[in-house]
Amino acid sequence: MATAVQPFEGTYELDPNHSSFQFEIEHLNLSTFRASFAEIDARLVAHEGAVVLEGEARAASISIVDPAFRARCR
Repeated sequence: MATAVQPFEGTYELDPNHSSFQFEIEHLNLSTFRASFAEIDARLVAHEGAVVLEGEARAASISIVDPAFRARCR
C-alpha cells in the first residue's frame, strides 16, 4: 500500500490566545526563578525543505511578581 506524503510548506503565525513564552533560571542551586512574557510574537516558515522558527518577546512585558526585583531587572 502506498502512502501519499505532502510536503511541509507554508508560514504559520503564533496564536496569542493559545501561546506563551516562559523560562526559568536556577540560582546557586538553591532556588529557581520563573517568569514569562505577556507580549510575544512568533512564526514558523517551511520552504523547500528548510524550516525556520522566529520569535520575539517585548522585554517590558516580563512578568515578575516581586516589584523590587522587577524594577532591578529593567
